[in-house]
Amino acid sequence: HFDETGKALDRSAIDGTKNIFISGDIIGNITLSDKPNTTMYEAAAKVSTKMKSKSFTAELGILDLNGGVSDKQQNFVLVWKIIPKNAQIYPYALIDAQNSDILRYDDGVRY
Repeated sequence: HFDETGKALDRSAIDGTKNIFISGDIIGNITLSDKPNTTMYEAAAKVSTKMKSKSFTAELGILDLNGGVSDKQQNFVLVWKIIPKNAQIYPYALIDAQNSDILRYDDGVRY
């Protein structure tokens, strides 16, 4: 987890430790700025009407736009994951932290 300036946050607010955890596979060097051009507030504003909420949780992370496609080169972008406060999983949106494009939106409804 990162704050809106890109600084890595420790777990002290969660469990009192200063540990920083990662999950998934370790990928080589990612040449990507960790400084967003879009604030978490601007990212949340992009989807506030769609999510029918005014209070959000935001996480800064990295998304591979080609993730899940085996024959494509990795294409990493810095993103804000926006979830309404008190929501468990859905809805969520992934907003490009550089240009504020909505990259993914999932309301959890499956047809």
